[in-house]
Amino acid sequence: MAKPAKSGSSSSEFIDIGAIDRYLAEHGSFTVLDWLLAQGTLPYAEYAAWREGRRETLDDAVPLPAADLDRLLAEADRGAKALNLAAEPQDLLAWAGSGAEPLRASKRAEAHRRLLQQWRRAAEAPQFDLFMDNAAGMAERRLCEAIGGRRYDEAARELDALSRLDPANKSLGSYQDLINYGRHAQAPVAVAAAELRAELDGLEHEVQPLARSLLAAAARDYLGFAWQRLAKGLGALPEEARDERLHPSHALAQIPDWEGVRASLAAEPRLLQSPRWMQRLARACRATGKAELGLLWWLLCLDRHAQDSAAILKQCDDPALLRLLGDYTDLEHRTQREMPEHGFPAFVLLRRPGLIQHLEALPPLQRAENRLVLQLIEARRQGADEIALRKALAEIDPALLAMYLDVRGR
Repeated sequence: MAKPAKSGSSSSEFIDIGAIDRYLAEHGSFTVLDWLLAQGTLPYAEYAAWREGRRETLDDAVPLPAADLDRLLAEADRGAKALNLAAEPQDLLAWAGSGAEPLRASKRAEAHRRLLQQWRRAAEAPQFDLFMDNAAGMAERRLCEAIGGRRYDEAARELDALSRLDPANKSLGSYQDLINYGRHAQAPVAVAAAELRAELDGLEHEVQPLARSLLAAAARDYLGFAWQRLAKGLGALPEEARDERLHPSHALAQIPDWEGVRASLAAEPRLLQSPRWMQRLARACRATGKAELGLLWWLLCLDRHAQDSAAILKQCDDPALLRLLGDYTDLEHRTQREMPEHGFPAFVLLRRPGLIQHLEALPPLQRAENRLVLQLIEARRQGADEIALRKALAEIDPALLAMYLDVRGR
């Protein structure tokens, strides 16, 4: 049996100190708004509409009651203060300079402030009493904010200022590259089909690492537009030209726009042929609040691609499934039998029979042991005879019958 991997995922409705610390290490700063986007609680499309000036606030875009959102904001404040982080107020402007006034995240002033408040490690916060040392630092920060906000004319002016203040800055050329690429991505010209793979390689392997290293948290907004543009081009490809990577869902997952990923894969006629597409859909379901469907898509992936079970389980990052995988490993020790990897979906169905009510939304399971377990669950519910079904399960693998009896008896 494959060993369960550790998961760093946390619920978008609960922020603890460890989650803030991990996010800070990866992005350089922490805001609740960024967290809600990363977790999929705030749909990217709603956020984009707000940044484009098409939404007044995000009050009805975050699917949490005001009391729950306030609790979340309070949890974030407590966690950040426990880590001795320094808070900085933050204003966001509409993208591409389409609005001069700062955007309002909420009509409630306190919620607005706390949603946008940026937390950094105290040592990394600006020290305004050291003006000469900070003049270049502040210019570089304004430059990053302008690039992240896709205000490239303003970014060019800030880059010119930084060049005068700090001509030895080793990132000057890289900032210019980001400005050039940003202007290229904003040009009203679709990516030609023949250039999509090269464009994808360049964005994924060159532009994205550079943006993340220089722009930190501002990289998401800078890269989001480029990934959306690429997703449109990939979506226009004929079906036979798409592969697991050359697919709009791959680009949308980089943003991440999980609602877009779900819609893109739901429309993919060859979805069941690709384990990666199915895994991507499972992650998108979980990120958009459909945890049961996400778990079932992992099971369906294992059911349809049992020969790749080991690789699929190593790539699994669903916390609920990983806990069950640990339980499946424990079952081997308890029964003194080696449990087959292809038996894991049946084990999950036995442990989580409530999942069955969601199966109608998915293609049917195909492997005999999974279908037999579904029949056994139904037979037990109805008080029907199980002898023939148990015998059929044992004929596939005696360990599967031992598994059923162990779980049934608990």
